[in-house]
Amino acid sequence: MSYAESQHILYLTGLLPQRAFYLFGSLIARSFLPLLHRATFKWLSLPHTFTPISTIKFSLEEVEDAINSADFGGAAITIPHEVSAMALCKRVSHHARLIGAINTLVPCPAPGPGDTNSIIGENTDWVAIYTCLTRRINTGLHGPTCRTTALVLGAGGTSRAAIYALYQIGVSNILLWNRTREKAVTLAKEMRERLECADGSGTMVRVGVLMGLGKEDVRRGVAEMARTLGVSVGMPGALQMPSIIVSTIYESRTDMGDFWGIGQVPDVGLRVDVLELSVAGGVAVELAYQPRVTPLLRLVAEVNQRARAISTATSGSTTGIVAGLPLSREGTASAVKMEPDEWDNPARTPPLRSSTNHTPHPPLLSSSPCGALTGTLAAPWAAVEGIEVLLEQAYEQTRLWTGRKAPKRFVRESVMKEFEDKFGKWETTVEGCTRAHETFFS
Repeated sequence: MSYAESQHILYLTGLLPQRAFYLFGSLIARSFLPLLHRATFKWLSLPHTFTPISTIKFSLEEVEDAINSADFGGAAITIPHEVSAMALCKRVSHHARLIGAINTLVPCPAPGPGDTNSIIGENTDWVAIYTCLTRRINTGLHGPTCRTTALVLGAGGTSRAAIYALYQIGVSNILLWNRTREKAVTLAKEMRERLECADGSGTMVRVGVLMGLGKEDVRRGVAEMARTLGVSVGMPGALQMPSIIVSTIYESRTDMGDFWGIGQVPDVGLRVDVLELSVAGGVAVELAYQPRVTPLLRLVAEVNQRARAISTATSGSTTGIVAGLPLSREGTASAVKMEPDEWDNPARTPPLRSSTNHTPHPPLLSSSPCGALTGTLAAPWAAVEGIEVLLEQAYEQTRLWTGRKAPKRFVRESVMKEFEDKFGKWETTVEGCTRAHETFFS
């Protein structure tokens, strides 16, 4: 008897009841989350359903029929309801409480007949960002250390998860930018209070707010944060320029039903020169996945093209980016981790996430080859697409809802086939967008 047949027998005998899962949010007609979870249920031979429900204002009246039904299995929450949805929860997880936002509802079985399920709030966005960052960061070269600085774009619910994920990997210096600066200031103050000594380690999290995203704005932001530590930029032990950028700015568009048009992520004014401030390169995480290539990912493609050009001009080959930088085992001078991991081998299971902070790596010495190249484009940046983040947070939702591991390879192949049919393959899309970007700014 096959696994699928045994599951079907359990379903027919009532030992595997059908559950109804939902997606609550606005502008969800083009979301890939239903496709992703339906593919997961199909592979696991589960009889569950997944239904998107558009909600303008997240209130009990809009969703009470769904969450109070006997077959309610759980729900995903998307923008802009990650914070307001907490009001529906009887309790939230430790991580969600520190973040101050949720993206997953998990029902807790009613204690007795006639009682309604209680709802537990969880956040899987931070797990996804954490996983994507640790997959890409070359910890042997640049961190995270007590000098590492990260930049977060946006100040919504997912920005909270991004700050928390950075905190969890050991980054304690975070710059925040938002179009409405007052909102960024409020969020920065709140997250500092939430995360200060949250794990009992005495780790202090510094969250500063930028006035703008120009090169000098970023330099000034790092310098102001460094002054709170009693050091100056350029001194041994001074803070580094941002080597991690997380964009939580989604596309600005109107919902168009079943029409698969591509929205536009607004250009917030970030340019290549800001990425080039980090002499060891870095990692850029994009949370938006429609369109596939956003302004941030175009910048990563552009800075990598320039890095290859410098590599060719200085060494006559493309095996290194700039002579004198430490090389990864593949021969690339980079803050980007090149080793294969569970993304390349989905059968491998990542370790459970710890609720405590990671011990920072020792800081780079000022005599490091990286320090000698300050102001020089030294290494490439790794790009994390928004679809990767979506997949990772959904894998964690599957575990919370069903107690089972998501079939990562099957789900990824199913989703990426549909995704590439709609938005094109990465190589083709990024090259075309980069050429258009260069033409626009020339």
